Amino acid sequence: MAERSSKIATGCGIGCGVVAIIIIVVGVLVYNYVKDTVQNVEQIEEISKTLTEKFGREEDFVPVFEQPKFEERLNLFLNLRDTLNVRSTKFYENFSELVDTISGEKKDKNFWESIGLINTGISVVPEMIKYYSNRNTLLLDYGMSLGEYYFYYIVSYFSYLKKSPGDGPPIKIFEDDHAQQDGVNLDLEVKDEKAEDVIAMRNFDLAQKVNYLFKNFLNNYIQSSADSEFSQLVKSEYELLNQERTRIPWEEGLPETLVSIMEEVKEKIESTYVAVINPIELNSIKQKLHK
Repeated sequence: MAERSSKIATGCGIGCGVVAIIIIVVGVLVYNYVKDTVQNVEQIEEISKTLTEKFGREEDFVPVFEQPKFEERLNLFLNLRDTLNVRSTKFYENFSELVDTISGEKKDKNFWESIGLINTGISVVPEMIKYYSNRNTLLLDYGMSLGEYYFYYIVSYFSYLKKSPGDGPPIKIFEDDHAQQDGVNLDLEVKDEKAEDVIAMRNFDLAQKVNYLFKNFLNNYIQSSADSEFSQLVKSEYELLNQERTRIPWEEGLPETLVSIMEEVKEKIESTYVAVINPIELNSIKQKLHK
């Protein structure tokens, strides 16, 4: 990131005196953003604690496939996503701009554009933290656990729309995509890897998180449900997920009873999916990759 900023500054022909001014400006911006960031982090921790106390851990969620409950909760999830997207417009725009610049899609910036880029870069992390804060606040307001949120996220976007868990910007986003993240550790960077290789590696990592979490969901359902035709479908999928740790739930297709429900709200499912922040959503899943 520092190397990229250095190249931009050099390309614009910025003198030492101007650089000093930039440092002062950045210092003021950093102070304001750090102050807001600390407050938002504290809020996230408090809300996360409340969510866990109220609903349990994310992997404790027990899905309900029966009607009309499944459809009701799906619509609640989509309404929550719609509200979250409206509140996160600035974050999406700034993050997309930063990604485009880092990945080389926007070059030859002038002096003021470079100043704007620095400001955008500084603002992204606090905005990301605010995104998590908004999401968790909405979960409390809507009476939805983080586990249930992930359940409908996975079913809607990966099982139904066939999106990839690795979908998103063609650059490495987090410092260590293999590690379990307990906080926000952003590390946007571009190395020699091709974009498709970066996305493939991210897909390998995040698919395991999705697989791990969904296995817990299905096992919870199996343990709490009476034997039925649908429970047999769930057991079959659970066994397949155990056999291949990068398998996406129902990657060959959802059961017909669920497909018919998803078809009724297909447009809303499509409109609430935001590819650029997909890795940010999935990275917060707490998981041991080799469990």
